[in-house]
Amino acid sequence: MSMALSQTANSCVRRHGSVSCSSAGGSGSSAFLRRTRMLMTTTKTTAAAAATTTTVVTSQTQTGRHRHSIVVGGGFVGLSAALHLQKIGRTVTLLESAPSIGTSGSCSYGNAGTMAMYANVPVNDSAPSLLQTFPTLLAPDNNSYSSGPLSIRPSWHLPKMIPWAALFAWNCRRSAVEHTASSLGALLSRAESGWEPVWNQAGIDITGGTMGQHAESQSQSQSNASPPWRVKEGYLILQRTKSNMENSQTSTNLRKRFIPNLQMKKLSTEEVLELEPNIDPELCSGGAWFFPEGWYLNEPGALLRGLASSLETGGGAIRNGTTVVDISNDDDDDDPNRAVRAVLNDGTHLSADELVIAAGAHSADLVSSAMGEFCPLETERGYSITFQQKGKDSLLHRAVCDSTAGWIATPMAGGLRVAGKVELGGLKLPPAPERFDQLEREARALLGENNLGPRIPSKDWLGFRPTMPDALPVIGRSRKLPRSVFYAFGHQHVGWTLGGITGQLIAELVQGKKPSVDLAPYSLDRFRFRNLMRGAFGSSSSPTSIANSQLQQQQQHRSFSSWSSSSSSDPSAL
Repeated sequence: MSMALSQTANSCVRRHGSVSCSSAGGSGSSAFLRRTRMLMTTTKTTAAAAATTTTVVTSQTQTGRHRHSIVVGGGFVGLSAALHLQKIGRTVTLLESAPSIGTSGSCSYGNAGTMAMYANVPVNDSAPSLLQTFPTLLAPDNNSYSSGPLSIRPSWHLPKMIPWAALFAWNCRRSAVEHTASSLGALLSRAESGWEPVWNQAGIDITGGTMGQHAESQSQSQSNASPPWRVKEGYLILQRTKSNMENSQTSTNLRKRFIPNLQMKKLSTEEVLELEPNIDPELCSGGAWFFPEGWYLNEPGALLRGLASSLETGGGAIRNGTTVVDISNDDDDDDPNRAVRAVLNDGTHLSADELVIAAGAHSADLVSSAMGEFCPLETERGYSITFQQKGKDSLLHRAVCDSTAGWIATPMAGGLRVAGKVELGGLKLPPAPERFDQLEREARALLGENNLGPRIPSKDWLGFRPTMPDALPVIGRSRKLPRSVFYAFGHQHVGWTLGGITGQLIAELVQGKKPSVDLAPYSLDRFRFRNLMRGAFGSSSSPTSIANSQLQQQQQHRSFSSWSSSSSSDPSAL
C-alpha cells in the first residue's frame, strides 16, 4: 500500500479528513508555518527538465494537521515503534531494506523465537574464558571455528572491530557487568507489557489465537488447523557437566537480583529427562535451569507479517527495498527544532516530524555518517537451520538451550529450528556453510542421529545481531537532532523480546512524556570519551549512568515537554 500521491504545482492531498496544499518549488513559508506544518515532502529533480515533484502526506495536530513519523527498519523493534507511534496518532512510513518483511531475507525471520525475559546476563560476564580464547580464534590454524560457539571470520573488517573490542574488554569489569544486568533487567521486566498494546492494536491474540493467513503453508503440513501464535511450556538451559552448573550460579544470582518475579528452578538430570525424554543424558549430566513461564513464537516470520499488515491497515505505508543514505534538517538553517529529512537510496527525499533509526546492525553506519556520532556497534552473525518433523510427535516440547554449544532448539510449526552461534565478521561476508553443518551435527548429537528428520536447505538462515560493547541497547534521542531523530537499536540477542518496550519508550519520547524507564543507561552518549572517563574514575557501581547525565536528561525532558505540548496533538484526544 502506498500513501504517496505525486503531484505538480499548486496541488492538494487529502488524508484522514485534512487537506495539505503544496506549490512545487515554492519555499516562502514563514518560520511558524515551517515549524507547525506536517509534511512528507518528496522532491525529485530530473536531469532533463529540472522539474520538481512534491508528495505531501498530512498528519493531524492540534491545529488540524497530521504529524508524520518515519521508522527505519522493519524488524520487531522497528515494527513495534511504528505501531506505537501509529497508536498515538502519527501517520507512519516504515522503510525496510529487505524485499519484504517476514520473509527469509528479512530481519528476525530465522531467530529462535524465545521470549527471553531471563536474558539480562551479558556475554561480558564470561570475560576470563572469552579473553583467553580470543587470540586463538585469529590463528591461521585455528580449529575452534568448527567446534566452538564463537568464531571470527578473517576479513578486512577485523581492523574496524578494534574500538568495539577494546570497549567490550572494558565492560568485562564486574561493576560494568552488574550495571548491564541491572539495566537489562529494567527492560526485561516490562517486555511483555510493552508488546500488549501492539498486539491489541493489531488484533493479535498472542495467548490463545492462531496465525491464520500469516502462517507459512509449510507450517500446516501436519494438520489443516492453523498453528497457535505461541507455545508456552517453559524453557530449559542445559548444563553438560556439574562444573557447568556450578559456574552458572553467578549468572543465576544476577537474574534473581535484577529481574523481579522471574521464576526459575534448578533441575537434576532425571528431572530434565522427565520433561524431555529424547535428550541425550550425557548432554545434561549437570542438570538444567528451568523457567516455567518461558514461551516462544511458533513462527517469528508470521508475527512480523501480521504486524506489518496491521500497520498498513491502520493507514501506515511500508517501502520495501529502501535504505536511508543521509539525514538532515528539513530547513535551510541548522535549527534542530525543524522537521527532519531523509535521503533514500533512489534519490528520493522524505520529510517528517520524527525519524526513528531502528535498523539493527545496519544502524551503525547511518548514525556515524548521517548523524556524526561515534557508534561502536558490532555485528554478531547468527545461524539457524530447520529440520522436518519425523513422525507425528515432536522430539521436543519446549525451547531447549545447549549453553555449552551456544544454540537453542525450538520445536516450531514449520519444523525443529536450531539457532545460535556467534560469528564476528561484519555484514558483507556470505554465510559459512561449515556453521550450518556444525549446527546439524550438534543437534543430532543432542536428539539422536536417526530421530531428526532431514534438514530443510531452503531454511538455512544467517541473521545479524546488533551488539554494543556493554550488551545494552541504544534507546533515546540523537545528539545532533534531539527533537526529531530517535535511536532504537543495538538489542543484541533480545530484539524480539525488547521490541515492545522499546517502541513504547520511543512513543513516550516523541510525545514529550517522561519515559517510563530511566533512559540514561541506554543513551549513545555513554560512549563519548568524557563519559567513559567518568565511568573509569567515577562511581564503580554505575559506570555509565552518572548523575550529570541524569540531570541533563531531566532538563531535556522539561524542555521537550514544553515544546511538544505546543506542536503536537493531545494523545488523550486520539
